[in-house]
Formats: sequence, structure tokens, C-alpha cells
Amino acid sequence: MKIKPNYIIIPLIAIVVAIFGYIFSVMGMDWYKNELIKPETVFSDLLSNIIWIGVFIFATVSALITWNKRYVENKFLLVFRKKEIDVIFLFVVGLFAVNALFNILWVLLFFVLHQISLAFFEMFILELTILIVMSLLWKRSKVASLFMLPYFAWIAFVMYNTLQIIFLN
Repeated sequence: MKIKPNYIIIPLIAIVVAIFGYIFSVMGMDWYKNELIKPETVFSDLLSNIIWIGVFIFATVSALITWNKRYVENKFLLVFRKKEIDVIFLFVVGLFAVNALFNILWVLLFFVLHQISLAFFEMFILELTILIVMSLLWKRSKVASLFMLPYFAWIAFVMYNTLQIIFLN
């Protein structure tokens, strides 16, 4: 059985995003734990890490379904086939990439640079990209769209906590 490159590349991207998120959050953990007043709704580090891992797994599965659906529909890994350009597919793949960068950027803004308000604004854009991905995927693969739902819900919860942190500090 031959393993398709997307089964390595897509999870690897998710792992790299998670590693950067972990590194940046560790860099600011003393500040976060010792200097910020946090709302009671903030979960423990362990529970938050478990949820983040689950969210990344679900988003990775969604990306794999999205890529494989395109692969099955065209029978090739080529985005351009017979001079057809699947603009929606390209846009969704681009949004997955932008989303990964925004995920890293949020951790950098919040934990390393201590720019809580800017991190909240950036997270709003992150949430918007997830919503757009979900809506674009809905017609092509309801399963891929629904696999993004935990990510959407978790980011909404983190946004709420970030807003509370802004108000408390």
C-alpha cells in the first residue's frame, strides 16, 4: 500500500503549528500565571492542552477529507486539470494555511508580546476564517465541515476568556 504525501504533510503542518504554539505559550507562561487576573472560566493547563490536541486532530482530519475529496473528484493531485481551476478548493486550502499562521500569531501576540487586545482582535479574524472554511466545505463535505466545529467552538471560548482577561486587567 502506497502512502499518499498528504497523509504526512497535512498532519506535519498541524504538528508544527502545535509546536510553535507550545513554545510561544511556554515563553509567556510565567507572565500568564503570575501577573494576569484570569476569569474563573479558564481551564487548567492540562485540560487546555488536551482540548488543543483534540481540536488540532479534528482540524487535521477536516483538511485531509478536504484534500482527499478533491483528489477523488479529479483522480489527480493536480489543482489544475484540463485548464479547470477549482477556485473554491484553492481558497479553502489557502484559508487552512492562513488559519495555521493566525493560530501561531495569536499565541505570539498573547503570550510573548503581551498584546492581549490585539490578540483578541486577531482571534476574531481566526474565528472568521474557520467559519468561512466551514461554510465553503458544507456543500462539498458536511463531514469535513463538521470536523471544524470543535475548533470553532474552542476558539469562541478562548475569545470569551481573552475578552474577560482584557476587562479584568
